[in-house]
Amino acid sequence: MSGHVLTIDWNQALTEMGAGVFQKGHFVLSSRGHCREYGNFVVPVNINHRLFELICVGLIDLLNMEIFTINRTAVLLGIGTGAFYAHQMSLKLNRSLSRDKSKRMECSFAFAVRRPDGTLTLPYDQSSLINDQAVIFVDDVFATGKTYFEVGNLIQNAGGTPMQAVFILNRALPAIDQVARQSNFISQPKCLLHKFLEIWASREACFLCKQGMPFSTEFGKGPEEFHLHGQPPWPKE
Repeated sequence: MSGHVLTIDWNQALTEMGAGVFQKGHFVLSSRGHCREYGNFVVPVNINHRLFELICVGLIDLLNMEIFTINRTAVLLGIGTGAFYAHQMSLKLNRSLSRDKSKRMECSFAFAVRRPDGTLTLPYDQSSLINDQAVIFVDDVFATGKTYFEVGNLIQNAGGTPMQAVFILNRALPAIDQVARQSNFISQPKCLLHKFLEIWASREACFLCKQGMPFSTEFGKGPEEFHLHGQPPWPKE
């Protein structure tokens, strides 16, 4: 399943087809970094299913298919928004892999969640799905590498092998190449789109905080949104 969308201009596709994907405001990332522009890839899942399908095929094109050839089975692991893409990709991959009956390759799906304190866990005994398996991590945005490192450790602690990670957006050029060398993953991570979006490392360094602009979220959950994702305390009025 390679070569489907290699000629796609993903910046144009996500800008023109994905109205609302790139949102402006004051956002806090799981790394605790602050930013004024955010890639919201829930939008294609809920509103633009054609773009959602296109992104899934694009992410599959990024996969190192030798992982399946060598291991016969692999698990696609997603977190949050990435879990929607990982699940859809696993369905597509299984349909493709099942056509070659002689090789008996298959793809499974698992997801991780963040506890209220911000740490990652595999709920519902999903560590049993990861154990002794080759695992591919699927996520929507690479920002600082915090989640990337956490997932690599999570997979290893569950007895799996972190093979590769694929992202829709790398927003922190050129950090992804530098971070990858220090991670537990065997293959280099890949992204559909490299688009630098400025990140301030802390509240103290944040230009928007200095202007008194409160954190914002498109989901309307306010303080609870940041608490659930292990974010720093909501600013006092």
